[in-house]
Amino acid sequence: KLGMKQGVDYLVGLGHRNIAFIAGDPLRCSGPERLKAFQDAMAAHGLKVNPDWVLPSDFSERSGYESTARWLQSIPDLPTAIFACNDSVAFGALRALNEAGLRVPDDISLMGFDDHLLSSRIQPALTTIRVNFSEMIDMLTRQVIETIEDETQMFKKYVGTAELVIRDSCRNV
Repeated sequence: KLGMKQGVDYLVGLGHRNIAFIAGDPLRCSGPERLKAFQDAMAAHGLKVNPDWVLPSDFSERSGYESTARWLQSIPDLPTAIFACNDSVAFGALRALNEAGLRVPDDISLMGFDDHLLSSRIQPALTTIRVNFSEMIDMLTRQVIETIEDETQMFKKYVGTAELVIRDSCRNV
């Protein structure tokens, strides 16, 4: 939730008001959670989420490409920014935007989530939210061990750290 808020705050700070979201797999826990966090962050700024600008994906580069390519053919007006549920999806969206003749960030800003190893190497380098996965794995491992050792232990919801990583894929509007 914190990472989505940081991302929307950053885009709004650049002047973006019309932001699309490429959502994750609705059957995986993080899919609906990220969409809800995006909606909440937009609402905190008094911004409405345009339902025509919420694209489906399954967290893969292929689905990011296919969803974005289909969407670009069907919408009359573009948002000024797209926030993807993860960096792989953003990579696919970037390819679809390029094929449609749209330049990131000149024509549209693009932001990812997770800080994939390739995010700093693509062109333009992807602005993203870095999630501390090693911290997450350590905490989850401790919880599994505690639950095995003491069956009365309950799993706690993981709330990790998130950090905005500003690169080249977003600009002021």
